[in-house]
Amino acid sequence: PMLRTNDGTTALMVAAGADYVDGADKYGRRWFGDNLPLQETALETITYLLGLGLDINATNDYNQTPLHGAVYMGGTLLVPYLMDRGANIDAINARGQTPWMIAAEGEYRSGSFYTQEEVGHILERLGADTTLGEDLGKDFKRLLAAREQQ
Repeated sequence: PMLRTNDGTTALMVAAGADYVDGADKYGRRWFGDNLPLQETALETITYLLGLGLDINATNDYNQTPLHGAVYMGGTLLVPYLMDRGANIDAINARGQTPWMIAAEGEYRSGSFYTQEEVGHILERLGADTTLGEDLGKDFKRLLAAREQQ
């Protein structure tokens, strides 16, 4: 578990959800729907790896952290857990994105566009700075307000 991949990704990053893609069909139906069982298993692995001393804020060559990975997974359980253990909520990856930006604005990954709005709200409640990084997430509040008014 102490080894890294060629791009510097740690076992903790993988357990948290680094490069996790929840596939969807052309109608937007996601393959995994409720991913709570997946998160619960990930939580056990994360706890084990943290117990071994893996760095909760380690970065890979893309400056992704375990918290970025948890956002990709839609980690409603994982994000607060990592935050309670010292994860940097405002870590900026090589694309200029904070975990909040990825959750709020979304990303186009493997042929599908994903947002993690619930995770975005959790990160805001936990104190994410919504002004950091590139412009990718600055319209989240406006977009969310417009959606709620519809």
